[in-house]
Amino acid sequence: WAQFWLRNITRKGGIVLDPFMGSGTAVVAAAQMGRVAIGIDHDPACIQTTIDRVNGVKMLGEIGNL
Repeated sequence: WAQFWLRNITRKGGIVLDPFMGSGTAVVAAAQMGRVAIGIDHDPACIQTTIDRVNGVKMLGEIGNL
């Protein structure tokens, strides 16, 4: 779902801001799609979860385009 919206409202290389990132779904999708992602959350556990998820991301260019 996040990739659908990001593909339709952003461009590759664009900036995506997620001010309430939670588990980082939008941030991870943005990273996969070649966008610059900025995520904000007040919960340190959410921040660490997102960092761990982004560190495991394969760029879509490596596995095919969506």
